[in-house]
Amino acid sequence: IEVDREFVESNKLIDQARFKNVALLIQGDVFAATTHMSLLLEAEKQLVKVQVINSSSLLTAVSKLGLSLYNFGKTISISFNEKETAFDNFKVNYKNSMHTLILLDLDPKNNKFVDIKQGLNYFKNRGVTDIKVIAISRLNMRNEKIKYAHMPEIESEKWDEFPQAIIIPGKLHFLEEEALRRFGDKKFAQYFSGSRRYQRSGGGQKSAGNRRGRRAQHRHLRPARHGQNSA
Repeated sequence: IEVDREFVESNKLIDQARFKNVALLIQGDVFAATTHMSLLLEAEKQLVKVQVINSSSLLTAVSKLGLSLYNFGKTISISFNEKETAFDNFKVNYKNSMHTLILLDLDPKNNKFVDIKQGLNYFKNRGVTDIKVIAISRLNMRNEKIKYAHMPEIESEKWDEFPQAIIIPGKLHFLEEEALRRFGDKKFAQYFSGSRRYQRSGGGQKSAGNRRGRRAQHRHLRPARHGQNSA
């Protein structure tokens, strides 16, 4: 049975759990939202036994992009009624060179979502106009989409799958920079995906010079063999 937040907060689950086993399945990690902690505390007060199985969350899944979780500042949310609190927290993060994860409000029941373009407009309206950001759609799903680029380029693309989020990077470690290139530099992304496409010279033949240049360019990315020093 699909239920909404109002049902969860009504404590009807606790009433049912007095007489039978009840399971609540949610997207993301169960305690990334205060609603579920309130439910747990209320169940314990009423002596209803609870077993928790934690799951993955966007708050930690963003590490697959190559950004260190230690370098994130306070997570902010852009709601339907845009509040200044989000921008105030972003300014603190940015001043301290920290990454900012931006959650975009959603109301699936009524098919309402704050999308990436609206999220970027929130910052543009406050003077942040052309910085590099990471746009995320349906992270860790089969049709996930990740793009690292300047704001105008992000806005020029189609973003119609949800949920969505934005990350504004702070100061990047060189490994973080290299990891993010997978989502912004097409040639670099092709290399990591195993699709090495060398440029062709006249006559449709592969250029040996280009092959040598590409090998030299990426030699530092290859792991050293046993008994050898890395290039």
